[in-house]
Amino acid sequence: MRIQIKTRILVALAALVIFLASAIFYSNYARKHGVIGVTEDTPANNVRVLLTAAIAYEAKYNSLPPSLSSWVPLPRGKKLAATRPTS
Repeated sequence: MRIQIKTRILVALAALVIFLASAIFYSNYARKHGVIGVTEDTPANNVRVLLTAAIAYEAKYNSLPPSLSSWVPLPRGKKLAATRPTS
């Protein structure tokens, strides 16, 4: 009877150790590979920001820009020209 109880406790403890180790290893893997949900630097958030910018641009100018290259960040020190797109 005592051997069964010790075996059950040992099996439960081993399962707990395996669970905790896998949780730690997965969290490290996920953090390195960007799997942790939607944060500021995930592709899903980048697409959301791009779509929001497109909707705002279309609402303001009643058209979309000719290409996405006009939405790239400006190099340091350059200022945005104050021209509106022509229809």
